[in-house]
Amino acid sequence: VVQYRGEILQIFDLERALPERRSSRRSEPGEASSDAPVVICTIDDKTCGLLVHRILDIVDADLTESTAGSREGVEACAVIDGRVNEIIDIATAIRRLDPGFFDREQRNGDGR
Repeated sequence: VVQYRGEILQIFDLERALPERRSSRRSEPGEASSDAPVVICTIDDKTCGLLVHRILDIVDADLTESTAGSREGVEACAVIDGRVNEIIDIATAIRRLDPGFFDREQRNGDGR
């Protein structure tokens, strides 16, 4: 967890939920640092952080030509800017790490 905008934010390590299949991108145990990139996301009014290996780019892409995901936690695969990308089903990935995350009440910064 980290403090984010006056609240405690739960952080999920996506590599634990969806292990990297390519050895060139796998991180070493204990490699994460205090400045590791975190993507903040909100799903069904629940906010959390996703610890990622690195952020290459942010793009707006048309996914109509995507194919079904090849493993649990991957919604689809798509070619974006000439490279194959896995489109993550974030809710499924979070449930793999914390099955009750979406069932718990999220408290705001004043303890409610």
